[in-house]
Amino acid sequence: MGPDAPDLEERVSRRLTTLGLAVTEMNVAIGATLRPDTVATLTLKNSPEASRQPTAELPTISVDAREPALGSAADRTHTPDLSILSTLGEGGMGRVHLARQRSLERDVAVKTLKEAAPAHAAAALLSEARLMGSLEHPGVIPVHALGVSAEGRPLLVMKRVDGVDFGQLLDDDAHPLWSTRSETSSGRLVAKLEVLIRVCETLEFAHRRGVLHRDIKPENVMIGEFGEVYLLDWGIAMALGDSAAETSRNVLVGTPAYMAPEMALGGPVDARTDVYLLGATLHQILTLSYRHDGRSLAEVLVKAALSEPVSYAASIPEALADLANRATAPDPATRPPSALAFRQEITAYLGVRSAAALCDAAEARLSVLRRALADAPDGAPPADLAAAYRAGNEARFGFTQCLADRSDHAPARAGLDDCLGALAELELRQGHADAAAALLDELAEPPPALLARVSAIRDDAKTARRETERLRALAHDLDPGVAARPRSAALVLLGALVGMIALFTMVVGGGPKTFSLERLIEVNLAIAFVALIVLWGSRRFILGTSFNRRMVGLLAVAIAGSLLNRVGALGTEMTVAEVVFRDTLLFAAVLSAAAITMLSSLWFCVGLLAVTLAAMHFDPGHAILYFGASSVTAVFLISYLLWRRRAA
Repeated sequence: MGPDAPDLEERVSRRLTTLGLAVTEMNVAIGATLRPDTVATLTLKNSPEASRQPTAELPTISVDAREPALGSAADRTHTPDLSILSTLGEGGMGRVHLARQRSLERDVAVKTLKEAAPAHAAAALLSEARLMGSLEHPGVIPVHALGVSAEGRPLLVMKRVDGVDFGQLLDDDAHPLWSTRSETSSGRLVAKLEVLIRVCETLEFAHRRGVLHRDIKPENVMIGEFGEVYLLDWGIAMALGDSAAETSRNVLVGTPAYMAPEMALGGPVDARTDVYLLGATLHQILTLSYRHDGRSLAEVLVKAALSEPVSYAASIPEALADLANRATAPDPATRPPSALAFRQEITAYLGVRSAAALCDAAEARLSVLRRALADAPDGAPPADLAAAYRAGNEARFGFTQCLADRSDHAPARAGLDDCLGALAELELRQGHADAAAALLDELAEPPPALLARVSAIRDDAKTARRETERLRALAHDLDPGVAARPRSAALVLLGALVGMIALFTMVVGGGPKTFSLERLIEVNLAIAFVALIVLWGSRRFILGTSFNRRMVGLLAVAIAGSLLNRVGALGTEMTVAEVVFRDTLLFAAVLSAAAITMLSSLWFCVGLLAVTLAAMHFDPGHAILYFGASSVTAVFLISYLLWRRRAA
């Protein structure tokens, strides 16, 4: 105890004596509620209110009293609406019964007084009923009716609530209700704090209505099967007002194990007194022990008056330990100013806790991505790329959500930066520079090494694109399908004109037997001129690709070679048959080169010319006819093969 302990012991002893209590007689359970009907009070004993009949103006409620204390069946003049079924519980002066309300076909709870209860107990019950009736809140059990039995004893009809008190849950880790709320010890702390938050919400409402509870403790909190949370026992609640201090001095009420100093010493009470009781309840949640304990009532009240700070175990969250100590501080001015402020601090802790749990889960997913990157050999992408992406994206989402809830959460911020870096590494290993750059843009300080790799990959990509474009242009340039239609049309036209020239020459010149070398040269020049005109007219379409230019070049070589062959034969003893045989051989050689380097289907034309050469060898007298026919046919066949190439 501190230096003021002896003085407080004396003050507590005088207070108990003044209230008519002997300290040695008060070895009562320190967790039990002290009420005006169990502890002598000067106010109620000496007040004229005690001699009045507080139930005189209340309506009579008909009750089928199956238990003898509630009425006489002989006095009934009609069927009672309430039928007592059993007793749910009882205290020093009152009982709570389970009753059936016939009119609405529902079960209700009926609270009444025992036969030996003093008059002031009736006043206390009426006060409790009216306070509860004024507090229409989900955390307060609804009051259905207030009246008197046939004997004039007060009856309080309330909603029947099935559940378990919070104190039982704190004492029993194996209670079945835990299975519906949380399976883990860490989750149970959250569940307990959520119950306390609901109690705070109920108190916020009561304080706003000017009502002080004065007996908040786990045993006075009921939790329903479906999560309902009720703050019970408003029997010593009081209306906040100017008389609060006087009433507090003349009455010792509350539960000693949780009492605020002002309650123990008879000082003025206000909303911060209930905040103290919330802090004492939080203490019990954290430690499973009373805030004040001792061998006698006097010892407990001295501890309540001192309210020395508690040194909590290291396993207890620091924020909650600090809140419990501040809420149970001796000076009300240093406590959280309201139940709302107390609740907000718990909510803030749960937010931090939730953020930490989310951050831990995200960190676990990030570690999966890190392992996948580390296990991949030589900077290659992970073997299971989908799993790596999934882990990275889940980690990123977790960190982002954590920061959305708490923007100041430093671990989540660091984790998100690491995650973005790891995802950027994953993209870089696949050569996705733009995706990696987008991820690095989200970082305040992107790693220089990763930025350098992005630049290197982009440079490599530019080089690759240029090479690809070059190869694409080359492929286009060598593609026989490009400009196939105008090329085929030009060849068809050229073949037709060549055939016409040859036919005209033979008709005008007297037939193939009259052909001379000079006539062959003239035909060759005519064909060269016509070819030049045709190619000039279609140059825009034909000369645009390397393939077509090569084809034109081969045609020019064939025409020029033939002309040189014929001119060279002048002045020699070579016959026309021999000259056209050499022309055909030249054309076959040119087409063979084209078939090897440009288009393999041109071998069909080479085969045609080979047949022509054989025919010329065995029938030289008709060589000029074979030559003309095969030349024109070859031109048309080449045109078809090139057109067919385009269609394919």
